[in-house]
Amino acid sequence: MTEKKIAGAESARKQMRELQESEARFRNIVERSFQGVFEMDRRGRFTYVSPSVAQITGFHGSEVLGKSFREFIHPSDLPLLVKTYINLMRGKEVQGLQYRIRKKEGSADYVEINAFPVYEDEKVQKIQGVIRSISDKSIHKGDIHRFSSLMDTAMDRANVWIDVLDAEGNVMAWNRAAEEISGYHREEVVGHNWIWKWLYPEPQYRKSVLQTASAIIKKEKEVSNFETVIRTKDGQRKTISWHSCGLTDRDGRPTGSIAIGRDVTAQKQAETALRNQIETTKAILNATPDMTVLADLEGRVIDCNHSFLKSLGAKKEEVVGGTLEKILPPDVLEGRLEKARRVAETRMPLQWEDSRGGRWFENRLYPISDEKGEVTQVAAFIRDVTGEKNMRRQLLEKEKMAALGQIAAVVAHELNTPLANIAVTADILAAQFPAQGQEDLQEIKRQVFTASHIIKRVLGFSSMQDVTRQPADVKNVVEQAVASVRETYDLDGTTLVNSVEACPLWADHHRLHEVFTNVIANAVLAGEPEGDRHRVEIGSSATEEEVTVTVADNGRGMDPATKERACQAFFTTRPPGEGAGLGLFVATFIVEQHGGKLSIESHVGSGTVVSVTLPRGRR
Repeated sequence: MTEKKIAGAESARKQMRELQESEARFRNIVERSFQGVFEMDRRGRFTYVSPSVAQITGFHGSEVLGKSFREFIHPSDLPLLVKTYINLMRGKEVQGLQYRIRKKEGSADYVEINAFPVYEDEKVQKIQGVIRSISDKSIHKGDIHRFSSLMDTAMDRANVWIDVLDAEGNVMAWNRAAEEISGYHREEVVGHNWIWKWLYPEPQYRKSVLQTASAIIKKEKEVSNFETVIRTKDGQRKTISWHSCGLTDRDGRPTGSIAIGRDVTAQKQAETALRNQIETTKAILNATPDMTVLADLEGRVIDCNHSFLKSLGAKKEEVVGGTLEKILPPDVLEGRLEKARRVAETRMPLQWEDSRGGRWFENRLYPISDEKGEVTQVAAFIRDVTGEKNMRRQLLEKEKMAALGQIAAVVAHELNTPLANIAVTADILAAQFPAQGQEDLQEIKRQVFTASHIIKRVLGFSSMQDVTRQPADVKNVVEQAVASVRETYDLDGTTLVNSVEACPLWADHHRLHEVFTNVIANAVLAGEPEGDRHRVEIGSSATEEEVTVTVADNGRGMDPATKERACQAFFTTRPPGEGAGLGLFVATFIVEQHGGKLSIESHVGSGTVVSVTLPRGRR
């Protein structure tokens, strides 16, 4: 038994010596070989390098051991080596791989390696391989190096994002612009595909982008102006416009893709701001009561606002794209086109006023230029200024009346005394000469009465602003006005019918009496001199809020021009001496002081209807 143990131990010692001798011989061969031998662990750190490695790289073994292979690779070839390392850890062998290393003195040199994975417990635990310099091969290394350096420089100096992916979507190249735009340095992204999660953290969006990237790699599609929104390293959101296409080897097999990206974030923000500004401008134009239309020089409508459509009673799709010929009468159309051509020629705005259908409009045309500076369109702004013109006219008339009232107060005293003397003298003469000169004396008295009446009316303007509201009844006011008219005017040949119903309201009784006296008197005097069928009808209608009294006659009527001026001060169609032209002016003023409205409907030969609408409440 002991002899067997001794024999076994002797055999083991012999095997150990043979193993050590074999290892020594192998190490002796390895360390004297022109090719370098290396070994790396799972993390890519060197655990062994032969002396020849120092001759190839210039680094001593102690400067290499424990360090990652990444520190000794030329930056441009690092993506290739990272991919190779990944494939080795997956169990793939590498034969004849050529790349550039960084030598200790800073220069680059070409080497070639063969490497294979080493398994332990069925898992890759190490990588072993041999490396040799190929700098002495006549492969025009200088030209290749210069071209490679030129390409590296071009990529890094490009002001657009450039990246290269392998067939699995791992990043193989990442230029300086990509670093600046994304915030991620090439050392962080090259050799893996983690960048997809960083740039596109939202899973569904990332899935959509990766599907497009995969289709590009497989040569299923090439994209241009494909936009994605990335999340940068510092959390910003940026919009990138991509042009990307697939890469293939000599046999046409897909090997990856190259993508060029432009940061269009500022452009998108500017476009959004412009769209918002356009929408705001449209909202403002649609809110304004001015009518706005944009048309080209041939009269084709490009756009218009709501007020313009409302004035036409049309929908936008019925107007935009059509021509002004369908909207404007021929005589108006030609004038508008001529003005538009003048604006285009002078490049200056044009403004004028005109009237259509009894209303006044302010028109403004502005030239619109294209990118070449040529006027191709004209913007028109049309404002209805009828109300403004009426207000200005009324204000001017009221100012005139205020001045007249001040003058009248002074003049009336001077006139009333001699008029009274003339009237008294006429009465004395009439008593002394009962038979002779009676007709002339009566004419004198009538003219004195007319003059006194005019003075009284003019004096009334000084207190026109005073309106004292109190309970009143419109029927009572109108009846008194009718009585005053019957006393003052000859109603032979005139039928006057009053059917106004009782309706309480808050108003100035005396001022309304003046209103209806003036309106009814005008209706009575509107009959034809030789006519015997003149008819004046007074009626009313009421709601809880207001009451309307209408005075209608079948007299001469008014043409549009006369109707336009009917309520102006001192305008009259009667012969000189028969009217001061103040009746409707005063009536309109008093009605408006009550918060009401006086309106006129009239046609030549068909008579006139004057409507007075008054609020019933205290307002």
